[in-house]
Amino acid sequence: MRSARRYCMRCSRSTAPGIESRPLECAGFRVDSIALIPRPTPLPGDVIGWLETFGESFTSALPLQERGAYLREVQADLEPKLRDASGTWIADYLRLRFHATKAIPTMS
Repeated sequence: MRSARRYCMRCSRSTAPGIESRPLECAGFRVDSIALIPRPTPLPGDVIGWLETFGESFTSALPLQERGAYLREVQADLEPKLRDASGTWIADYLRLRFHATKAIPTMS
């Protein structure tokens, strides 16, 4: 997304609050609709397992001996937001759904 924003800063219309349609529009698409759809997903275990899997590209920058403490700190911060009353961790995934069309250039 960052390179798309640099590519076309002149496009500024957004079709839904908080959702950027600019990269599609800058690529010549007309955005007919765009929406973020909440998709809460129960995790099979603790959030630390999820963080180790999907956050490895970030945590690998930490010294190995500091990763455990860091992950426990993140876990404590996320617990009131992503752990339900029964103790299940919920990943707060969002689905981006859009409908965009692009005119096919005609040969004259």
